[in-house]
Amino acid sequence: MPLISLAKRISRRLGRVLHPEAKLSFSQEGEDLVLLRTLEMNSGRSGFYVDVGAHSPKWFSNTFLLYQQGWRGINIDATEGVAKKFVRVRPADTTLEVVVGNGDTKEFIDFEGPALSGLASTQMSERVEQGVAVKSRRIVKTVPLSEILESYMSPTQKIDLLTIDVEGHEEEVLKSNDWNRYRPRVIIVEIGQAVSMADVLSAPVTLFLDGFHYIPYARTGLSVFFARKECIKKSKFGFSIEDDS
Repeated sequence: MPLISLAKRISRRLGRVLHPEAKLSFSQEGEDLVLLRTLEMNSGRSGFYVDVGAHSPKWFSNTFLLYQQGWRGINIDATEGVAKKFVRVRPADTTLEVVVGNGDTKEFIDFEGPALSGLASTQMSERVEQGVAVKSRRIVKTVPLSEILESYMSPTQKIDLLTIDVEGHEEEVLKSNDWNRYRPRVIIVEIGQAVSMADVLSAPVTLFLDGFHYIPYARTGLSVFFARKECIKKSKFGFSIEDDS
């Protein structure tokens, strides 16, 4: 085991011993802890997630902590070979190597750092200009989210969490869903261009989701949390996002 990885493991374990109330997060900005803080399952069932732009089965993951707690779901990422990693770490999940979009054909840029990879765009071009190493470029056929959910989900399965991090194409992913059939309780979307909360409220993603009765309720750096209005209830913590079954 590399010395750096060993040191990280020792540091985390020591931190939990010295601080028993410390909580471990696998997300990039603590999104998993914010989510668990506000969710109330209250139906006795395990949660179900759809992770678009899943990147890794464990690191920088909004869903690995949930998987450890009994949640299951669908992981979607365009990086070639990523499904094998998910099968090793999260065998109970379904993992797909596809690009979610409106169904057309686009160029996909694979960077040496896979967390930065994504569909060709101005943002991707800027990364290339900044010297980020390109591993490959390929033409891919995008698949609407609604088609994926219809193919890989039970008709009676509810979605508790939809999390999307696709390097600037989040709105396209959202627009490819069938909002009459698939209405996640909570949605986490990266809105990288938003500096202030005013920017969040006026962002195209926020305006789009408002049309389907979702409102933003939290933020961690780049990630913004949305919930269906009818699921937000008062609780002893102030509010919770409850199961509406």
